[in-house]
Amino acid sequence: MAIDYSDGAYILYGKEPEKPRVGWAQNGFAYSDNGTWNFLLDVEEVYGPGGDIVGWVEAGVATTNDGQFLFIIESDA
Repeated sequence: MAIDYSDGAYILYGKEPEKPRVGWAQNGFAYSDNGTWNFLLDVEEVYGPGGDIVGWVEAGVATTNDGQFLFIIESDA
């Protein structure tokens, strides 16, 4: 069952094992803590600022269409 990441609040993390916090997401918009990127989340799809689909979220891990790691997404609750 798909998780709707376009609703709610989430914390975004970098790669494990360090898993540093890299950003946050709220109501479908994902932002980096340092202001270098932002994305739109629609259910499990990740869109770039221009509206193009750039990747997917699967099992809480966002990757680009070609498989590059973007971030880990976890509920802020």
